Amino acid sequence: MKRGVIPAYGTDASIGLQGSIETGDFDFNTGNYIVQKLPPLCSVRGAAPCMPSATLPAHVVVAAGSKILHGSKLNISPRFGFAYRVNAKMSVRGGFGMAYDNWAAIIQMTQNYQGSWPDTGTLAITGTNLPGTPYTSAQNPFADNASNLPAATPFGSSNVNYVVDPLWENPYSEQYNLGIEQQFGDKTIFSLNYVGSASHHMDVGGYYNTGTPCTSCVSFASRGTNTGQPFPYTVPNKWDRSTGNASYNALQASLVRRFNTGLGYTIAYTWSKTLDEGGDGFFGVEGGVPEDPYNPKGSRGPAGFSIPQILTANAIYELPFGTGKQFSTGNRFVDYAVGHWQLNGILSGRSGQYINVTAAGDIANTGNGGAYERADLVGNPFQSGPIAGNPLCTPPTGPTRTIQQWFNPCAFATPKNGTLGNAPRNFIQAMPYWGLDTSVHRLFPIKEGVALKIDVEAFNVLNHPVLGSPASTVTSQASFGQISTLAFGNAQRILQFAGKTQF
Repeated sequence: MKRGVIPAYGTDASIGLQGSIETGDFDFNTGNYIVQKLPPLCSVRGAAPCMPSATLPAHVVVAAGSKILHGSKLNISPRFGFAYRVNAKMSVRGGFGMAYDNWAAIIQMTQNYQGSWPDTGTLAITGTNLPGTPYTSAQNPFADNASNLPAATPFGSSNVNYVVDPLWENPYSEQYNLGIEQQFGDKTIFSLNYVGSASHHMDVGGYYNTGTPCTSCVSFASRGTNTGQPFPYTVPNKWDRSTGNASYNALQASLVRRFNTGLGYTIAYTWSKTLDEGGDGFFGVEGGVPEDPYNPKGSRGPAGFSIPQILTANAIYELPFGTGKQFSTGNRFVDYAVGHWQLNGILSGRSGQYINVTAAGDIANTGNGGAYERADLVGNPFQSGPIAGNPLCTPPTGPTRTIQQWFNPCAFATPKNGTLGNAPRNFIQAMPYWGLDTSVHRLFPIKEGVALKIDVEAFNVLNHPVLGSPASTVTSQASFGQISTLAFGNAQRILQFAGKTQF
């Protein structure tokens, strides 16, 4: 059993400073704003963090024990496994375990609301000590910032950062596997394994307290007081909550030959699927958010980092020529010339990564300030030519899966005002990756225990380009569906030469 220790933000040593423990956090479960530690009045301290009034605003409460987030004593992490020997050359193995994120997530969550009301955020100054401006001293750089006071309430748009569900729980993963190993001869082993995991309490980021889609509205701001928000007295805000789930299921196979008699190799193949609920990046923000913040399961689909098929193969081969090898001429000069060669190669291939086709802007008029909406799917994106569901769109000529047209842009449309897009999440894949790296090594023995080794290495020896992802924002029609970059990390052929003395 592991206790999920979630500390309070900061210590008493920071009291009175910008970014101190005198900060707060929204609880969109109840609609309350929670102040972690109450600072003195602004009339007393004169600068944030401070309280504008001796009376707490409506829907503002003080955290019990000066702590907003609370730990759990129920983070139980059982683990067990087994191995069974079927016969001299076959075995069966399996296992199950639970693992909690008791480190990275906690560090992020507790600092999310740093600088929030009754603080005023992290201060910054620019353009200091330019001609014609007041002198700014290093000892008191914010002396001229006379307005460093919090708003009357936290229910505005400028004095709250990323906020966190006070009931947030540690993410955890249930991991399991079952597989067999079969030995062939005395050098080769074949493995076949099922590997899976189910992850829970994952972070769902993005905006919360948004309104319902509105077809009759010009914008969210034009809706008046009837916004459809759970708590209409405050604006939508970025809110991290541990309500996400994910799954991974894979079939993994490998064939390994131990290096012997001049040959060794490994071949591995994985066929898998990873599903999650709208958030692919760090803490569910960088890689997207659920289209509907109140229904994350409606955005469940392939994760942006899901790679369905991965194949890798590597081999080492010593040519069987020369003294002591299978093919020896018996002449030490000839054997010296043709012997001591080694060839190596690594072949890598994988499926393309998934792409989410989105639409920019708050089209549904919900007040969501992030990129949340998907496009409307009106036809087959891999059909060339006009699309019946989008007759006003003129597609580029030629086939799809090219740089100019990875998919047919006319298969997508911008959602109608006040609606959410209907395209599935992450259902188009970018270009698959293939790469071959090779090397040739030649050993020149000089005397016993001393040799010169020459290496010639080639990375991406076939100079095979891997294209980047196509532009996937339907509201940017000029580039929509086109590819303008190579995949990250993809380089042209690189040749490398090296020599070294071995002794």
